Amino acid sequence: MKRVKKNRLFLILVLLGILFLLFSSKDKVDRRVSSVGQTEKTTAQPPINEKDANATQPSIPETDRVTSDIEPVSKTTQLSSAVINELRAKTKSFLASLYTSQKAFHSEYNQFITDVVAIGLTSDPILPFKAGFLEASEEPTEIPMDANIDSRRLSTDSLIGDKHWQNNEPIQYAPFVREIDLSKYRDLCIDRCTARKDSFEILVATPLGNSDQIDIWIVNEGKEFLLVKDGTKSQVE
Repeated sequence: MKRVKKNRLFLILVLLGILFLLFSSKDKVDRRVSSVGQTEKTTAQPPINEKDANATQPSIPETDRVTSDIEPVSKTTQLSSAVINELRAKTKSFLASLYTSQKAFHSEYNQFITDVVAIGLTSDPILPFKAGFLEASEEPTEIPMDANIDSRRLSTDSLIGDKHWQNNEPIQYAPFVREIDLSKYRDLCIDRCTARKDSFEILVATPLGNSDQIDIWIVNEGKEFLLVKDGTKSQVE
């Protein structure tokens, strides 16, 4: 009987030893797996999306960025005396055409008018000047109703975008011309810059390479071409 008890005790001790060894081995394996996983977490890098990539890149000042498709454009251009003289010669030629157009209209309808479209104030497809009246003339009385006359088309602004009669290109302004406000020069008018039955006065503004230097001309029914403001000597306030 004692022998049987000893055998049982021996078996119990053996089983306990085996269980101890099993638990010890499992604990070591778990520790190894845990250490390996921790190492992978510390060494692996999370994926970086496009927003994070852009956020990590150092910002580049706008002035240092290079754009190949945009050329820098100067807001002002200093013209030489030769170019200014050429511009003025072209303006005088335009003034002469204004006078001729108004005279031709008067010969046909016995009055002058402020409709720049009706009198055909066009030269080149690209206009280096702006011409116009400041007050509309009275509605014509001796002109047929189907003549398409509108005295409110006061300036060459009414021609922009139309097809040029010579080469069918759209009429447009040269740089610095579109922004010109002819009404700023009302004080330079001698006869209110309008048209009447037997008289007319029209303003012509020519920028000399920038928006500050502008020649102001006047042409009237007496074929006077007057430079009332020299753009090389004064600036627009």
